[in-house]
Amino acid sequence: MSAPVCATKTSAGAWTLVQPIGLPECSAAHLLPQFRAKYFADAAETPGSAGWQWNLERVVKWQPDYNTSTAFPELNFCGRNVHVFVLDSGLNMAHADFADAETGRSRVGVGYNAMASAALPQPSASSAGDMPMSNRACSPTDNAEACADKTGHGTHLAGIVAGLTHGIATCATVHAVKVTDSHAVVSLTAMRAAVAWVLQYTRTSLGADERAVVLSSSTTWKSAAVDSLFAALVRAGATVAVAAGNADADACGYSPANLGGARGTAVMTVAATALDDSKALFSNWGRCVDVWAPGVSVPSASARRATDYDVKSGTSMAAPLVAGVAAIVAEAYPDFTPMQIKQWILRHAREGAVKAFVPADALPAAYVNEVLGALSFDEWLAIDRASRERGSCGGGGGSGGRTIGCTSEEAAA
Repeated sequence: MSAPVCATKTSAGAWTLVQPIGLPECSAAHLLPQFRAKYFADAAETPGSAGWQWNLERVVKWQPDYNTSTAFPELNFCGRNVHVFVLDSGLNMAHADFADAETGRSRVGVGYNAMASAALPQPSASSAGDMPMSNRACSPTDNAEACADKTGHGTHLAGIVAGLTHGIATCATVHAVKVTDSHAVVSLTAMRAAVAWVLQYTRTSLGADERAVVLSSSTTWKSAAVDSLFAALVRAGATVAVAAGNADADACGYSPANLGGARGTAVMTVAATALDDSKALFSNWGRCVDVWAPGVSVPSASARRATDYDVKSGTSMAAPLVAGVAAIVAEAYPDFTPMQIKQWILRHAREGAVKAFVPADALPAAYVNEVLGALSFDEWLAIDRASRERGSCGGGGGSGGRTIGCTSEEAAA
């Protein structure tokens, strides 16, 4: 039987991958040992283990590998007096990661359900903070169900921004602004209502020494109306970080991602990198991207229970890291404008660290990049289990006379 084709080369010379997960011979089990040898030789943790924090390693420690036995440096700031508004699928307000590290009190502020079609319960007559409750407002103590997270996406994002375990700005206050029950589908009506609420809240409820950071995924379309909403947030003094999108396309074709980079606004558009600092396979790219951050196999808080965690991939996992850094900068420099915060982040980012997904001429290298951008947490665990059972090389054929992930000597053994 002929060897399966795991990748083909286009007329332009680029690799196109074909059913990489579906064919056993193209299994990541053949490549994972090579990746481990290069990046995890001295690592204390690997994907799926309890202490897995590779994204924080890259952002905070700049490690060439992922050796979590090396202590994280002490940060002088943690986002005090900064309010982070997460426009997404809601929030698990009871998660332990959103508690104050010293007092144990919740750091979750008043939230809002911006979905016009939502059937919501009526809250009690109490109020939370300075904003009267309505059937769309929510807090940890009143009407939390209105902002409940059914997909886990919003909770995951909030945990990367401000979670005690996997977050950066661990003192920031988190506000859930629910715009969807399925993070891939957001209506313009919900986005309008969400931004209007954030603008009202920041204008009426934040003190003179408090700052706002807004985090959002991008839509799957380009809309001048959506762009104008996020421009309004910046004009009102909010620092905004948005995901570049997951279509492996030009971010300039999506909203609000197209506001970043070459557009010159204060909105920060964030693309995603994989574990080897390559462009994540799914990540959007282009002139509208401002900065790249880890977005593959990222751990964070789960919507299931108060102590559960999930591992997810996406530019939605990269943007919260930048939002978390923005919260720290906002605390450190409270007089900075959104544009000054953006410029500070870009000035301190590492130049030339991201490798583009353009393999030279080696199928294994092409597929490693695919694997690092496509695997879910469950697939990581399955691959890990399979590779341990079969040893370092699982055998199998590859195209072009190559054996995927193994040397010819290993394959013959």
